[in-house]
Amino acid sequence: MKRRIFLGQVWGLGLLLCVGGWLVAPPAHADLAPFRGKRKRRAKRAGWMPTKLPSAQRKIMYGTAEDKLSKPVCTGGRRVTLQCRDKQHYLTTNEFHHELFYPYLINRGGAYAGVGTDQNFTFISWARSRIAFLMDYDPVVVRINLAHRAFILTSPNRRGYLKYWKPRNKKRGARLLRKFYKNHPEREGIVEAYFYARKTINFHYHIIRKRRFGWNYHRMRPAPKRKNLRDKRDFNWMHKESNYRYIRRMFQTGRIRIMRGDLLLASSLRGIGNACRKMGIPLRLLYMSNAEEFWKYPENFRKNIRNLPMDKKSLVIRTRFTSKYGSRLDAWIYILHKGLHFQKMVKKASVKKVDDSMKPLKKVVRGLFTIKVPLPPGAMRHLRTP
Repeated sequence: MKRRIFLGQVWGLGLLLCVGGWLVAPPAHADLAPFRGKRKRRAKRAGWMPTKLPSAQRKIMYGTAEDKLSKPVCTGGRRVTLQCRDKQHYLTTNEFHHELFYPYLINRGGAYAGVGTDQNFTFISWARSRIAFLMDYDPVVVRINLAHRAFILTSPNRRGYLKYWKPRNKKRGARLLRKFYKNHPEREGIVEAYFYARKTINFHYHIIRKRRFGWNYHRMRPAPKRKNLRDKRDFNWMHKESNYRYIRRMFQTGRIRIMRGDLLLASSLRGIGNACRKMGIPLRLLYMSNAEEFWKYPENFRKNIRNLPMDKKSLVIRTRFTSKYGSRLDAWIYILHKGLHFQKMVKKASVKKVDDSMKPLKKVVRGLFTIKVPLPPGAMRHLRTP
């Protein structure tokens, strides 16, 4: 009897030690493997972060010539032609469904080139572009981009950046710009553009924060028979702090160049192609908004496009102010065109304008169209349109 009690005690003590030992030091297969998997997933989500651009590559990136912006403003009923530019200054984007591009742009890398203002920051942060060129044929837009640069580099977060566009910080913003661009030849022009655009940009970021949409968004009214608030999808770089940090880091490392540039002239866009080729970085994204609607393709434009070092992942991003191809979202349809295919199209003499290059158009969802671009895996979960 005593022997049975003793053996039972020994067995119970051994079982207790085994269970206690497993709790204190779990086996590798029970704990370490899942932990390692989580670390890998977190690292993948973090993505690539910009590092300082080597001096040799910086010299190449900033060493190309820029176009001289001498086009007069169009008069009469004309908006944009080969010989004149639009009298309206596009200080912010008026395209509010860029989320349609997100599944195609995410982590695309490479180089970026685009016209306009804040929409460029959205595309660059989504694609995690390695270098970026911001160009425009409107001198006021170029100066506004320089103001963005100064405020971003000075502000560690979105909240600090947005303060410079508030009415109460008008004088503070002007002082910062004069100090930041102390030796810049266009210092007073940048300050003047800031005074001119401040209210518009402040209101723009307000409606971005409220996620309002509709063709009459300028008056903060809902579109007829539509909801006033958007869903929770992000459609602007201001919706996430991580996107702001990425853009700020790009500026800190000298990987974003702001330049004067006309798509139809021979210096800026062609120089961007030469710089990317010398740096060994393919141009993955080219954003032209709806500029192609206003003119037939001249030879300079064709040469500029053919000179860009594109690869299989390269995309041309454009919008169109038309409903001839299908239903619009608010005012626009949104189009992604495979870069290599577009380069082949501009080589053909029969392709005289943008409509000729869009013949193989394919509708994905309402408002979104692609040309020779496959649907990314899982994209349809994201592509819900109101």
